Amino acid sequence: MRHFMDMDEVLKGMSRYGVLTDPQARCQFKDKLTSDIKNKEKELHEKVPALANPKDKVYKRVPSEFRCKQCKGNGFTVKVRSKNKVKSRVIKGCEDCEGKGFLADKIPATKVLGEDVGTFEPTSRTVKGEDGIKRPQWRLKFAFNSKSTVQVQSYLSSQCYPLPKHRKTGLTTTGEKDLEALARKHNDPILWLILGIRELRTMRDTFMGHSYDPDEDGRIRANFGFKPRTGRLNAFGPNIQQVPKRNPTLAKAFRKQFIASEGHLLYERDYSSIEAIITGTLAKDEKFIQATAHSIHAILCSYMLGSPIDLKWPVNRIRKAVRGLKREHPGDYSKAKEVIYLSLYGGKPRMIFYRNPGIFKSIAEATKLQNLFFETLATGVRRWQYLSLIEADEKSYLDTPYGYWHWFWEPMAIKPEKGNSLIWTRNRAKARLLEGDLTYAKKHIKFTSSSDKVLAFRSQSIAASKLKDDCLTMAKDKELGPTMRWVIHDAFINEIPEDKIIEYDKRIFKIMSRPILNGLRIGSEATSGRNWGEMEEMVAEVD
Repeated sequence: MRHFMDMDEVLKGMSRYGVLTDPQARCQFKDKLTSDIKNKEKELHEKVPALANPKDKVYKRVPSEFRCKQCKGNGFTVKVRSKNKVKSRVIKGCEDCEGKGFLADKIPATKVLGEDVGTFEPTSRTVKGEDGIKRPQWRLKFAFNSKSTVQVQSYLSSQCYPLPKHRKTGLTTTGEKDLEALARKHNDPILWLILGIRELRTMRDTFMGHSYDPDEDGRIRANFGFKPRTGRLNAFGPNIQQVPKRNPTLAKAFRKQFIASEGHLLYERDYSSIEAIITGTLAKDEKFIQATAHSIHAILCSYMLGSPIDLKWPVNRIRKAVRGLKREHPGDYSKAKEVIYLSLYGGKPRMIFYRNPGIFKSIAEATKLQNLFFETLATGVRRWQYLSLIEADEKSYLDTPYGYWHWFWEPMAIKPEKGNSLIWTRNRAKARLLEGDLTYAKKHIKFTSSSDKVLAFRSQSIAASKLKDDCLTMAKDKELGPTMRWVIHDAFINEIPEDKIIEYDKRIFKIMSRPILNGLRIGSEATSGRNWGEMEEMVAEVD
């Protein structure tokens, strides 16, 4: 409870300070988002086939909203003359609309119906009027709504694409991941346009919306709490921890609005792969720890390509090979990254496949890569995972060196050996695992929906405790405490006087490098700059 009680005042202090924003950069970014959305929607509107848009509506005559006020949409005016109670009709062409019945230059569709609704245009079919002149029918062509499930499904059907179905409910869906899978498979430019518009709209409406409006002094203040079950910090009002990272260009443009005060620099120091290193330490898997220190994603990628990086190579050679893999094989690197992340928390190949649409060709490929990961780089980690599940099943809880407990129900499923009980099978699996044999456990122990929580608890909880310990130490320092602004996942954001950036960087580095778990030291990386979007790397020079 010490962490929760002591951290409360620290988090309130960070919320009081906040981070300054640049109103000009904010307005420019928002205007650019609006402009890009309009351009992409216009392009989408022109490219989507008419049969794929169920919102088109055809009129035999000009609708009342668009009719010329003089001729009432007929294209001609009728004057009635009366002489001796005998009426005669005189038909003349309308001068206002030049006989069209529609004031295209004076009453545009967007003005009548609202912005981005659609266009009003004549069709190829004609209708003969009272004056004997044939005039075209009119069509109100609504803009294609990228968020509309009905319209997107209509487009998919027009292209003979299979309608995606939700993995759990079985209902048809047009979620981003499902559309991305179809876009990758068919290389469909319209689907990529739909996804791009959705991404831009989310950025504009959510991350540039009212929740991110700065206060009167120009600062944005986020609140922090302890909502995750592992003790990690969460943010709200606004949730600054949800800053998008998937699109580097948008993420950088969004971060550029956060600036340092005059004479200060924004400073960020982030733990390097803290959860993975803690997992390897708990599993006592030295090879996994070494690979993590050199970018385990790139090393697994090298195994996938058939030219594995040897961890016995000199450090400079390993770093050069890692940089080359990231640059030359981004697709394989992404596969390795997703396999490692989900596998560490008990993700099955089926989950890896469905959570990354279009990246993996099949579930069989995800299975092959996961087996390669555990057989080459994480044999000890896999053994530790099974032992953790057995421990949680035996005690119904897990604890950490920092005193945190978490209760679990049904952390795993046991397939009993023929003629023996569940407990006997569990104990037998545990004994074989302690001897280093995973074969029996793979056969008789099955992961459940709670297994990922069991496997994530200790590494995430210890990482969160380490972060809070360092946060408290930093807050007690009379000079470093007032510079603290935000905690973003595993990183600290500080606002430091420009002339003291080197000195404070050394002190923060020493705090974050303090050992845990009997001597384990977690590395960290630092960047600094005038704004959050343009930060330069720093190297700590520790005495």
